[in-house]
Amino acid sequence: MDAVHGTDTHPPAELKQDLRLDGHAGVLVLVDYADRWPVSHLSWLFHNRLLQKDVPARVLLLARSVDQWPAVRGRLNRLRVNADPSDQYLAPIPEAGEQRERLFGVARDSFARHYRQITRPERISPPDALNDAEFGLTLAVLMAALVAVDTAAHGRRAPAGMTGLTAYLLDREHENWEQLYETSGAGSGYRTPPAVMARMVFLASLIGLSHRSYAEQLIGVVIDEIPPEVLLADHSVCYPPTELFPEGVLQPLLPDRLAEDFLALTLPGSPVTAYPTDRLAGAICTTFLQPLSDAFPRNWITRAVTFLAAAATRWPHVGTGYLYPMLGAHPEVATHAGSTALLQLASMEDVDLDMLTMVDDTIEDLSGELARFDLATGAVATCERVTPRRLEATTVPDERMRLLNRLGLRMLHAGRPFDAIQPLGDAVDLGRQSMAEADPSVLPLQAKALIRLSRALMDTGSLRFKAYALSAEAAQVARALVDDGSDSELLLLAECLSTASDNAHALGQGETALEFIDEAVSIYLFLRETSHDSVLPQLASALNALGRRLRSLGRIQESARPTFDAMEMRRELIKADFPTHFADNVRSIIDFGICTAEMGLSDQALNSFITATGFLRKLVEVQPGLLPDLADALEWTGRQLALTGRTDEALVVTEEAVAIRRKEWDADSTNAEALANSLHLLALRLDECGRTDEAADAAGQAFSFRWALANAVPELDSFGAIALDLGLRGHLLRRLGRLDEAESDLLNARTAIRDLADQQLTPQLPERLAGILDELAGVLHELGKSHEARDVAAEAATMRRRTPPPPSPRRRRVYSPSRELQRPDGAQTEELAIRRTLETAILVHRPLAEKEPDRYLPPLAVALHNLGRHQLRNSGRPDDAITSLRESCAVFRELSRNNVFFVPQLALTLNNLGSALYQLGRGQDALVPFEEAAGYYKALAATDASYGELLVSALNKVGLVLHELGRPDKAREILLRAVTLRNSLPPHSS
Repeated sequence: MDAVHGTDTHPPAELKQDLRLDGHAGVLVLVDYADRWPVSHLSWLFHNRLLQKDVPARVLLLARSVDQWPAVRGRLNRLRVNADPSDQYLAPIPEAGEQRERLFGVARDSFARHYRQITRPERISPPDALNDAEFGLTLAVLMAALVAVDTAAHGRRAPAGMTGLTAYLLDREHENWEQLYETSGAGSGYRTPPAVMARMVFLASLIGLSHRSYAEQLIGVVIDEIPPEVLLADHSVCYPPTELFPEGVLQPLLPDRLAEDFLALTLPGSPVTAYPTDRLAGAICTTFLQPLSDAFPRNWITRAVTFLAAAATRWPHVGTGYLYPMLGAHPEVATHAGSTALLQLASMEDVDLDMLTMVDDTIEDLSGELARFDLATGAVATCERVTPRRLEATTVPDERMRLLNRLGLRMLHAGRPFDAIQPLGDAVDLGRQSMAEADPSVLPLQAKALIRLSRALMDTGSLRFKAYALSAEAAQVARALVDDGSDSELLLLAECLSTASDNAHALGQGETALEFIDEAVSIYLFLRETSHDSVLPQLASALNALGRRLRSLGRIQESARPTFDAMEMRRELIKADFPTHFADNVRSIIDFGICTAEMGLSDQALNSFITATGFLRKLVEVQPGLLPDLADALEWTGRQLALTGRTDEALVVTEEAVAIRRKEWDADSTNAEALANSLHLLALRLDECGRTDEAADAAGQAFSFRWALANAVPELDSFGAIALDLGLRGHLLRRLGRLDEAESDLLNARTAIRDLADQQLTPQLPERLAGILDELAGVLHELGKSHEARDVAAEAATMRRRTPPPPSPRRRRVYSPSRELQRPDGAQTEELAIRRTLETAILVHRPLAEKEPDRYLPPLAVALHNLGRHQLRNSGRPDDAITSLRESCAVFRELSRNNVFFVPQLALTLNNLGSALYQLGRGQDALVPFEEAAGYYKALAATDASYGELLVSALNKVGLVLHELGRPDKAREILLRAVTLRNSLPPHSS
């Protein structure tokens, strides 16, 4: 079966293929030029029901590059089928050996069967150049075979090299046009001159197979001497449409490489001087590669840009003379062409990087920081290509951070979190350094870099605690912006708080997660008052998250209001923009169902889950990222069905949920916890249907996944969930009469229960854990261990008396519009921004320096020094400056013991400390750091004369203080030494 792209070479017509599988052993789908299919369209293909039948299915994607393969593989991994994606690099056919000759022989014999005058094809020898590097491509060998047969049939000499083969085949096309035109007088009805037909073929190569009414409009733009219907009829004589789309017109040259070469050879500037060019070909390209009115939908843009870019890889004049200038003038055209064209442009070795940079900026203008699935893989390709060059061109910290941030975000959007860690980590390091150096301009970029790096780490699943720490740091940085009076950054702070809440929740830190999301909600509520409904989507998401945090802490009644409010907001949003907000609305329906289920409203909850499931089954066909949401809805549907006694139906939907979770886990091991939860529910559903053996196995699998996750991510504190898994399996094994195995599981559950901290308890958990201990006591009693059974029963009673800590007061920070009226003036604002930046840098670097002193002590010392200097010079706060400078001196002193690089910084900090003490009239105290600084500068000047001036300054300060302390003789000695030293310095140093 041949799978073709609907907007590419030959889109299929309905009812043209027999897709019945009766009597067939399997399905093989071939997708040629798969790299030119948008990822979303390949996803639709993978969801085709033909591939979901009871026979094996294989999809073979043939592509020129693997740029889109990570995204395609990600989509495959999200399918609810047992897909096994793999890739195979097709190396060039080896120059040595007989492979090329064998391929040539098979192709030659096949072509010869279509030439009656060829009776002995074996006499046709391959060209001498067959072993050249350019014939490593299979298509090149096939073209050589075709030309060899055709020249033999017509008594001609076969050309050498790929360029000669291409020119020969195109010459034969010209011969055909000429012959048809010459016979037009014999009543053939063919009326198009060869030069005009060449222009039609050029247009068809650029645009591709089209509908007639659409094509007639396009032809009228560039050819006016012959009616469009005549041109299309004559073109169809030369290039009839395929069986898949018989109504189509403008069938292009095949294979695609021949069409690409035809475009190149037709454009003026071609190095093949013997081939005729068309002086209007460039104008045709310009016409169709510029923004047009809505009267001409841009269906051809993707093909045109992609084919011209592919041609430019072999024919440089196509790029430098036409494609690059056109896209430089209208970079938005490349963006509209989509990922396929962007990938082709970015992969070109000699692409015009100035043009590609403009294209990359246009992508940013179009999508901003939002994910555009139709552009994700192409956007990251252009960004990867231009970012190194742009980084080399600037040393400005905030510009470098912006570039690194953009690259990291594009990688996240393209499903490449592992790759995103490096640029985002570089951005974070640069931001921390710049903050320590008192640069407040980097704060917004630093908050974004931290949040994105946090998301990348969470997506990889390897460093969850670090991801949480980064998101908390992002909130600290964003809060500094808000505290400086920048309410415009409140939205950024709310985003940071929301992410920090998600990460804290993933680590089981429920109260912390609640505190973060509470503050985020309050910010969004404030912003809604000041900016109307523009933040309504973010507010609804935050309210949903707030409801989930409250439910996870057992505060069901409190969770109702934010959950219901979010539901109402979603309903308003989908009225205004249904496509954008519908998926989020379905998530709100699930949250609403969970809330009503927890409140005991089973019928209402079941209706919500069934509604959400119905919507999601359709949505996942085009948005596979919603599969986890579908699994959530199915699991809750199963719970509610079980409560109503519909156990068979409950089991079916739960099994479907487990299948989704398994697929998600196969693609990303960070989904182990969700799979464990789903398997636990499956065990319950199986047991309700009397399938206790299978239920015990499912409970065992749930424990296995949970235990592996606990070992991989110990900060998760999974003791409660592990105890529930083991308790369930122990209960089932006891019912099966397997008492020894039940005892082992229940004893292990008991150990997990003992390790459970009060902070991990929810209101319902003590009773469930006590039930596990009761089960253990029963097993021990049945095994004749009555004394141990009594001890365990006592533990169960104690567990029932345990209660979770009382809910923490919800400390909600209220943001008031009145703050807008209390702005400091410009000078105060700058001073405040610098001070907040330095204070935040210190706050950030302290915990980092404890864990990695070699890496983070230096910037901590720099931040402390800069804060002290700022307090001394700008704030008039010498007391505060002394505290900061003393600590900075201590850190630099420790660093300089192992690295003399820090000695100059220590001396500078000591000088500033002495100045602070001197300003407070503490001359005797100031003398100590002044003298120590002078000693360091003396040692430095002994090996580096550039420190002489600093030594002179330090000696002058020591002399001045000694004079004021009543020690004139010593002061005179020091000051004379300073004068002598100054006189010995080179003139330019003084």
